[in-house]
Amino acid sequence: MNSNLFRFQEEIPLIYESVVDFWESIPRDWPKCKYDVQLVDDLDKFFKEYCEKNNNVINRILDCGCGAGNPSIGLINKGYEIFCVDADPNMVERFRKNCIEAKVEIPVIAYDWRDLNGDVINNGPFDAAICRGNSLIYAGCWDRESFIPNAAAKAIQNSLNHISSVLKPEGLFYVDITGRKEYADTKPKLEIVGMRETDQHYVFIYWINEYYPEKRTRLVHARRIFESKITKRIEKVTEYTFTGYMLYHDELQQMANDAGLSLIKAYQEVPAEWLYDIFIFQKKK
Repeated sequence: MNSNLFRFQEEIPLIYESVVDFWESIPRDWPKCKYDVQLVDDLDKFFKEYCEKNNNVINRILDCGCGAGNPSIGLINKGYEIFCVDADPNMVERFRKNCIEAKVEIPVIAYDWRDLNGDVINNGPFDAAICRGNSLIYAGCWDRESFIPNAAAKAIQNSLNHISSVLKPEGLFYVDITGRKEYADTKPKLEIVGMRETDQHYVFIYWINEYYPEKRTRLVHARRIFESKITKRIEKVTEYTFTGYMLYHDELQQMANDAGLSLIKAYQEVPAEWLYDIFIFQKKK
């Protein structure tokens, strides 16, 4: 990669873009995206083994923060009944387009899943709920200029309360959050995601994570650098910045317990899913 790529701040202003445009630009061969396909098989295998062992049924699934469609599009092709919500209308629009391309029909609404009621409750109760892609840590603070840790923590607790309320007794809740390894070293981290080409540009994609433990803040600057194929000069830099709550694992378990959810399984250092640690809870009877 060109060593001058990160020397643009004084010359080129940042253009702020939507998270949809940034996320959809990520190369599909990025290891995290490769795992997106495997995740569907992993979830399907876990649900089937759980049902066989516990004489239970997992069919109706609520996807909270469904994003662009993974893993819901894959799960519906496995035979599950899926209902999706996402607070970002632009992401919901992209989700619908991706469903059309995949030739599947999945009900989805632009809805803040911190307050699940109305259409969601009418479609419940659900056998399972999923909240992946580290979405939970952004409840109450995603895309907001101001960040108040106590308010973010309260929003996360409210989200868990509402998710639990739409689950059937002994229903499952699958969630992933920032991994322990990431919080072990809170120095700023630069991660190169990859490169894509357009007709006129090489587009380099990366993000910078910043951590402020005393404020319980995780800040991410997701950027794309557009380098001209002809002049080899940087012509445009776009950024999407979002703020998350530094949710520690013991705090998640306590919040889940307060919401009536008991931990039944936890994964750490999951192959390929190296960004997150995964937890599976069961709603108490």
